[in-house]
Amino acid sequence: VRTLIEKGSESLKSGKEPRWTDKALQKVRRRLRSTQTLSEHWHQLMDEDSLSRMRLLGRRLLAIAAEYSDQHRQRADLVEEARRIGEEYGLEMTRRGIPLKDALEAFVFFRGFLLEAALGSAGGATEEQAKLWRSVNLLADQMLLSMTSCYDTGSLPAPNIALVGRN
Repeated sequence: VRTLIEKGSESLKSGKEPRWTDKALQKVRRRLRSTQTLSEHWHQLMDEDSLSRMRLLGRRLLAIAAEYSDQHRQRADLVEEARRIGEEYGLEMTRRGIPLKDALEAFVFFRGFLLEAALGSAGGATEEQAKLWRSVNLLADQMLLSMTSCYDTGSLPAPNIALVGRN
C-alpha cells in the first residue's frame, strides 16, 4: 500500500496528469460532500484513516488512467498496478465489514466520475452521445448491483456441472 500511495504522491507532484483527471477529482470531491453520499452505507462504515487511504489510492488510479490513456500500447505494469489498487480497495472494505453490494456501489460511484471525465476529455462525444452513454452505464450498473445483492444473502448452491463449459 505504501508503495502505491508514494507513487501516487510523486505523480501528483509532477503535475503530469491531463486536465480530465483534475475535472474528475473536482466532481468527486463535490459529490462526496453531498448529503446523499454521506448517507450511503459504504461511506458511513469508513473511518477517517480508511477514507484517507482510499483517497490516495484513488488519486494513484487517476494517474495510472492518465498514463495508460497516453500509451500507444497496453502496458502490463499499469494494468497490474490497477489490480493491486483494486485489491487494496477490497481489503480495506472487507476490514471495515462492508458487504460486497455496498463495496460495488462505491466502485460504481467513483467509476462513473472517472469514465465521464475521460469521455469528456476525448472531445469526440456529442452531448447526445454522452447522455446515451450515461443512461446505458446507469442501467448496466444497476443490473450489476442487483446481481451482487444475491451473493450477500447467504451460501451459494453447488455449480451445475452439466452447464459448465457450454457455449
